[in-house]
Amino acid sequence: MRELKIPGLWILFVLMVTISGQDLFSQAEYSEVNLPVLRYTANKDPLNFKYDLLKNTEKTILYRGNPESGKWNHHTMITFHNWILFASWDQQARDENASGQHGLIRRSSDMGKTWTEVEELFPPLSRNVPAADPYPYTRFQTNNGFMVLDGKLFAITDVAEWSASGKGKIGPRIKLGRMARQLNADGTMGDIFWLLDKAPQPVPGYPAFPPGDPSIVVRMNDYLSNPLTEPQLLFGVNDFPGTDDNHSTGEGQAWKLEDVTWVKMFRDSGLKGASSDEEDEASKSRRNYACFSFDNGKTWTPARRTSFPDACGRSTSGRLPGGDYYIVNAGWPLPNKKGGRSIQTLSLSGDGLNYDRTVLLQFIAPEKRYDGRSKAAGFQAHSVVAGDYLFLLSSINKEDIQLMRIPLGELESFDDMPYFKKSLASAQPAASAQNERPVVRWTAYGSDDMNFVYNFPENIETTTLHLGTPETGTFNHHSHITFFKGVFYASWDTQAKDEHGPGQHGMMRRSTDRGRTWTPFEELFPPMDRYIPSSEALTANSYRGRIQTSNGFAVVDDILYAITEVDDHRGTSISNRKRFHAGRLCRSINPDGGLGDIFWLTDVAPGHVEGFPAYPPGDPVLVNKINEYFQQPGNEIQLDFTSPVPESDSSTDSWTPFPISDDNHRMIEQVPSYRAKDGTWVRLYRDAGLINVNIPAEGPKTDLEESKSRRNYASYSYDNCTTWSVPSRTSFPDACAKSNAGKLPDGQVYVINNVLPLSTKDGGRSLLAISLSADGLNFDRVAVIRFIAPKMRYSGRAKSIGFQYPHSVVEGDSLWVIYSVNKEDIQVTKIPLSELYRINSL
Repeated sequence: MRELKIPGLWILFVLMVTISGQDLFSQAEYSEVNLPVLRYTANKDPLNFKYDLLKNTEKTILYRGNPESGKWNHHTMITFHNWILFASWDQQARDENASGQHGLIRRSSDMGKTWTEVEELFPPLSRNVPAADPYPYTRFQTNNGFMVLDGKLFAITDVAEWSASGKGKIGPRIKLGRMARQLNADGTMGDIFWLLDKAPQPVPGYPAFPPGDPSIVVRMNDYLSNPLTEPQLLFGVNDFPGTDDNHSTGEGQAWKLEDVTWVKMFRDSGLKGASSDEEDEASKSRRNYACFSFDNGKTWTPARRTSFPDACGRSTSGRLPGGDYYIVNAGWPLPNKKGGRSIQTLSLSGDGLNYDRTVLLQFIAPEKRYDGRSKAAGFQAHSVVAGDYLFLLSSINKEDIQLMRIPLGELESFDDMPYFKKSLASAQPAASAQNERPVVRWTAYGSDDMNFVYNFPENIETTTLHLGTPETGTFNHHSHITFFKGVFYASWDTQAKDEHGPGQHGMMRRSTDRGRTWTPFEELFPPMDRYIPSSEALTANSYRGRIQTSNGFAVVDDILYAITEVDDHRGTSISNRKRFHAGRLCRSINPDGGLGDIFWLTDVAPGHVEGFPAYPPGDPVLVNKINEYFQQPGNEIQLDFTSPVPESDSSTDSWTPFPISDDNHRMIEQVPSYRAKDGTWVRLYRDAGLINVNIPAEGPKTDLEESKSRRNYASYSYDNCTTWSVPSRTSFPDACAKSNAGKLPDGQVYVINNVLPLSTKDGGRSLLAISLSADGLNFDRVAVIRFIAPKMRYSGRAKSIGFQYPHSVVEGDSLWVIYSVNKEDIQVTKIPLSELYRINSL
């Protein structure tokens, strides 16, 4: 056999083994050869790679599940024949692979703009009832798409029933055979027939269908049994190949490269011999597998694990007219039960092997409306290229059927589109000498492309500390938590509706029994302006409003103090460039539950808003001590707005007290510094985007958002915090939101942040993670704290979905993490330290 050389790809030298006991894949015996490798390299630029959502798509719901006709809808297939789009799927009353599951279809003759009414493609073969409903027959169908024979289009469905021992469960199933029917150009459908010599006995009271014409059946079965053209959903014995690491595979799909090579990619179904469903799920690699044929499908190599991330759901693939190959799948290594299928990605490859570009098609599925067996939140699709579009037919939560129409021009100009660009500015080292200095790196994905998965700590407990309501305020954010003298203190900001709206002020709750119960919420700092939505404060094209921003706690002279920033918004709109810093307020929190008097951390008290309290400056000695506290490493104010506001609206003005990075990005929200193992002090920053891009006073800030790196920046001190380096970009992924850092009792450094390199408006804050480092520089492990936020209940300025602005404290044997949910609710999650230490061994 010839040597296949693929420039730029890994070349594996593998001794091929014999594939035994398989019906569809012939045995292959090879001597040692150079083999191609299917790779996913879209995320290989650690400083610049980021996700974005494909914007210019059209989505249509073709069917919405309902209790009357069927809550479960899945197994989508789409094809294009004689200038007609055909979309088919399976429906069942409630449950996957339950009695009466059968096929439905819709057609479109105008490239997906309008569709015919829903029709029954294949009628039920037994009663359409939920799986738990007692019934002696459990015959069901599995849609397997379409095939063309002699220019005629046929629909195909697989028919099976549960054996007596497997009734009500997924397996073991008895495969009865396949049925087919012709789909005519005039909208009619032919008679249904079995692709068998002898038709199975029908269920009493349900239609009997005959076997098909033998000459046609043989040809159709030949087509459907060819590994290059076989259906994706097979359920016979040994329908799919085993792997070289003893995993089961499923739902294969094949494509041909430019040479003679065929590639077949499979879903990982878990380690063979798993003793339980839990063990089976835990064994899944969250990667696709692939095998290769060099003789037009006669023989195949064993299926090997690839680096292509997958939630272990169904994928769809094909080739675009411009030559690129594509794969659409749930492209993150997350379990289904943790939301793995809530991500739908499209990846592109120029050669069909190295998939080096990716984009999000859909992110975060809507909440499921109905329960049912094997229901999973998320998207699963089939695809076809037709005319000027790529069409995706997806099931959503296995309830609804959605068509997505993507203009091919969007994909064929992949590298030119702003949301596919890696960055508007490349990160450069600050100086050559700095290259030899320690730097922060995020290597949790690391070089182990084939095994990395997101960990989910077990035995965590989450408590809702505050639920936003119209009566108390629907905006709640900027949360902090501390533990002092046996008491937990949690603080946050609340506003009637909007972030940074007038009257935004501080709230607090306490727990004296280590988080088991909490006192009712109380006002930590009262409002300093009218507590109204921002829209009501904008009059005569002028806005005024005094706000507070919680900045946590300080301990001075063994007394706990709460701190809040006070700012005035003035101008024609609410903007950080029109945010004038008034000062900081402070008050003591007493062990008996009382609160001390409020005072300014200034020499002279700012003026007050008429009708609201005026507060005096604090004792100069105490004020000096508190201000010194925040100058100490590790105690820095994170939400600092003390920078003088520029007179002009020029976007090149800093409007933050923090330095500009070495690649001209604006830094905000410094993370309190920590000391790495080698003695280096590290301070992380949030990236607020390039300083020289246009920032409109109103409307979307598109250029600014696209300029953000979706990475944390870092500044370093090598002289015990006397001087600091200019901030530089790290490989630490971040949605560009507030991060939090600290140390565990064993010395490990942790960073908690929104670790998805994805914009906030596209869902970047939907995943809150903790990354761990043994030395404070190389963060080589990550675990997910929360993923997929609930639906937002209330609108408001700057509201966004997700778990946001974390803060944390270690107390006892747990790490306590507080955050806002959708900027509406405040929650705290208790994570056992043992769960974090366990990540070392994963």
